[in-house]
Amino acid sequence: MMNKKIAAVLGLALMLTACGNNDNTAPDMSVTESETITEISAESKTASETASETTAEVSEETLAETEAITEASSEEQEAENTADYRDAYKAKLIEVMYDENATSPSFDLFDMDNDGIPELFMSIGDYHAAGVFAYTFKNGTLVNLSGDNTTFGSYGEAAVSADGYLTSGYMGMGMTSDYFYKLEGDKLVLKKSIVSEEFLDPTDDDPYHFSLKYKVNDEDVTEEEYNSAFDEYDAHDWVTVGRGTLISAANVDSVLYAE
Repeated sequence: MMNKKIAAVLGLALMLTACGNNDNTAPDMSVTESETITEISAESKTASETASETTAEVSEETLAETEAITEASSEEQEAENTADYRDAYKAKLIEVMYDENATSPSFDLFDMDNDGIPELFMSIGDYHAAGVFAYTFKNGTLVNLSGDNTTFGSYGEAAVSADGYLTSGYMGMGMTSDYFYKLEGDKLVLKKSIVSEEFLDPTDDDPYHFSLKYKVNDEDVTEEEYNSAFDEYDAHDWVTVGRGTLISAANVDSVLYAE
């Protein structure tokens, strides 16, 4: 009977020992696995950051290269356009130089729209009826701003401004006309016409008495309204064009291809 009790006690002790060993082993394995996972996560984060930095550097380099290529292409295109407008203007000027109707053909260059390519203004003479022909260069083509051989001004002169306006004046047969145009794309668009005209207005004392009629944009106005119609254009810095340089082969090359 004593032997059975001793055996039972020994068995219970062995069971308690086994349970104690299981409890001690589990925490050790958990800590090791946690540290390993943390290290792997840190390495993954570092690798991800490195990859992101590398991608950013490559993107910056690619962007810089793209900008450099774009800038170079723009410069090449600008140089090509510059050469083209000069060649196109020269061809037109030489054509006019040999025109039998040209008495003293002259020209000027003036950039009306500040796009880096000046417009061309030329006249075939300085007599009253001689107007100014206006040209520009758009999309690789010489464009006649005058349209259908219409000219501007008289005595071979007109006036332009750096904000894209052209004024054309003419006097004759008792009429004084002023026209204001705006360069829009490849056209000079009429913005305002201001006209005064004499008409026969007999009186008892003077059968040949003349009076004046005034019109703004083809509408009758008073003298005061006629005068005030010029106000919005008075502030423009007008530059006379059409007679600046006599057309000759040497002058054309000197002005067009000046450094």
